[in-house]
Amino acid sequence: MRIETLSTAQHLADAAQHLAARCAVMRRLYKSNGAPPMRRMNTGFKGLIEIIVGQQVSASAAIAIWARVAAGINPFTPDRILAMDDAELTVLGLSRAKVKTAKVLSEEIVSGRLNLTRLNRQSDEAVFSTLT
Repeated sequence: MRIETLSTAQHLADAAQHLAARCAVMRRLYKSNGAPPMRRMNTGFKGLIEIIVGQQVSASAAIAIWARVAAGINPFTPDRILAMDDAELTVLGLSRAKVKTAKVLSEEIVSGRLNLTRLNRQSDEAVFSTLT
């Protein structure tokens, strides 16, 4: 069984069953919890910022912080993030490190050094290499 993208709840359930059939740990987890719920994330710039928000915090904290960030940045663009001062972003719940990362990412996009359309067509390894 090979699923390139887990784009539906059924794909995710099939993948969970596939893993449970091959791994004792996954089998126990699947028996006790079933398939995990689908989590939809934003794509593009907004998706990258959402990933940054969720790093090193609990899932519930990430959801709460993301709600404030998504509501507080309008329009949600690299230019808007660059126009905001650090204090405005920290009030939304971003740490200083996350503010710095969001601003560096925004600057890379605005300057043209990072092209998200091109990045989206690259392999996982190339994306990782580009972003780190």
